[in-house]
Amino acid sequence: MTIYAIIACDRHGLIGQDHQLPWHCSEDLQHFKQLTLGQKVLLGRTTFESILERLGRPLPERHHFVLTHRIGKHFANVVYESALDLPRFAGEGNLYVIGGASVYAQCADFLEVIFLSVIKGNYHGNVYLPDLGSGWFLEKSEDRGSFLLLELRRKPKNLCPRLFLWEDLETIQI
Repeated sequence: MTIYAIIACDRHGLIGQDHQLPWHCSEDLQHFKQLTLGQKVLLGRTTFESILERLGRPLPERHHFVLTHRIGKHFANVVYESALDLPRFAGEGNLYVIGGASVYAQCADFLEVIFLSVIKGNYHGNVYLPDLGSGWFLEKSEDRGSFLLLELRRKPKNLCPRLFLWEDLETIQI
């Protein structure tokens, strides 16, 4: 079992504006879809409700675990949970933590890999990336045009890892 986080932010760590993404980046959404299709995703109620508002339904072809104390509308492939139980959620497979800020914070100690999309541009918002701890190594960095994709790992695979410091996010040249 591997627990991943998929995060999109600007270079200041901004991740949201009034329960929505502050940007529309189709290339990043395509990357998100590629990673999560057919997978288990963990998200908070507010993030889930923003998806329902935007799409009118849960994300297709994914099994959703929604962390909440309020049970919402019934959907196939959606389970409402009031307690964080990552081993049970992931089972034999992988689990993708997809937001929002409080869910990222609750899962921070259990994450093994973060796919961090740093969206190019200047945005306004009111929700920022929480502290995800130290000990992250930059495994890969790839310029995808409208965003920079960083792959961060707790335990690096390569022989000469570069320690990633969250403070460096603002100094990224994009």
